[in-house]
Amino acid sequence: MIKRYIIGIFSVIVCFAIIYYYIFNSKQNDCYKLLPKWSVPADKIPHLRPTMDIYLGNDGIVRWNNVKINDDKFFELMKISYGLDPYPFVIFNYDKSIECDRLNFIRKRMEQSLGCAEGRCGEGTGWEHDDGMPDRPKK
Repeated sequence: MIKRYIIGIFSVIVCFAIIYYYIFNSKQNDCYKLLPKWSVPADKIPHLRPTMDIYLGNDGIVRWNNVKINDDKFFELMKISYGLDPYPFVIFNYDKSIECDRLNFIRKRMEQSLGCAEGRCGEGTGWEHDDGMPDRPKK
C-alpha cells in the first residue's frame, strides 16, 4: 500500500516537472526567435554593404563595434546610422543568458530606429559578405 502511494506521488511530481519544463522552455524559446524580415548568416551580408556589430552581453550592456556604450548613446548612434548612405547592415548578437525583457527591449528599439523590418539587420554569427557573383559550382 505504501509502495503504491509513493509511486503515485512520484508520478504526480514527474508530471508537474514535465509541465513546468515545457512552459518555461516555450517562453524562453519565444524570446530567442528571429524577428520577421531579419536576416540570418546564410543570407550573407548584402553586396558592398558596410557592417556594424551590436552585441548585448549578459550584463545587459550594449557593445557597438566592440565598445561598451550606455543606452542613451546607443539610441543616438542608431538615429545617426539610419541616415547613412550607404546604410550599414547591422549584425546583432547577444549572450544566450540575457534576460528576455532586456533582449526584447533592445530588439524593439533597433526595429524602430535602424529599419530592421526593411531588411537592414541580421542576427547570428558566421556572417560572410556576398561577393555579388552567382554561386559557383563546387569542384
